[in-house]
Amino acid sequence: DKGQRYSFGFIHLQGNSLLSTDDLIKRSLFSEGDKFSPEKMRETSQAIKDLYGQKGYIDASVQFEANLRENEPVFDIDYIIEEGRQYKIGLIHIFGNSSTKNNVILRESLLVPGETFDSRKLKATQQRLEAVGYFKSVNVYAVRSLDDETPEASYRDVYIEVEETSTGNVSLFMGFSSVDDIFGGLDLTERNFSVAGLAKAFTGKLSELRGGGEFFHVRGTIGKKQNNILISWLNPYVNDTPWRLGVELSQTFGHDLQENM
Repeated sequence: DKGQRYSFGFIHLQGNSLLSTDDLIKRSLFSEGDKFSPEKMRETSQAIKDLYGQKGYIDASVQFEANLRENEPVFDIDYIIEEGRQYKIGLIHIFGNSSTKNNVILRESLLVPGETFDSRKLKATQQRLEAVGYFKSVNVYAVRSLDDETPEASYRDVYIEVEETSTGNVSLFMGFSSVDDIFGGLDLTERNFSVAGLAKAFTGKLSELRGGGEFFHVRGTIGKKQNNILISWLNPYVNDTPWRLGVELSQTFGHDLQENM
């Protein structure tokens, strides 16, 4: 027995003065007469809150109630809104990075101190940091500014918490070809390389070779008739600008193949 089917009725909004009722209704994921769905009711609440967050009202609260009509299988929905106040971005604090440089993390951030807060940029910054592949986990969130604890505070600081993960890979390989018969080699890749750490690496501080946000790859092959080496390096943000700079070097050693044929 499936029982009675329920549907949505009217949508009532309370407490909104900064944004018009029409603009908020457009964010609704359901209309009058649609099949009742608790998920759509909650998602609409979050969509309204996100709209406020895009305009700097990141502490806006959106509660909802479903009221069943008497003698009708219809739920009227009430959304109660507390708009709060508008905030700007304060300082950006970074935690958890032992190797990755702060500027490597900040260049993926879309948040600029002094600008009006936009919750979309907060989420996008976290997604960008997750996508670079340097971190096992990333958490980006807003907190009350440490420099302004008054009730009239209009700034929220941003905390970026990361947990680093392995970004290097070393592998040995072996194969067979008509040119070299049996051959083998070494392949090394570091996705979070720092060319600035080369000088310190020669003194034994190999950890200085990580954290610069650069890509480094070296591959060496040893065969019966020829040996070759490939080295490539790429900096995707030269001096923290959108400019990219890369170098690739390749050299083959051994007998001329024409003489061996």
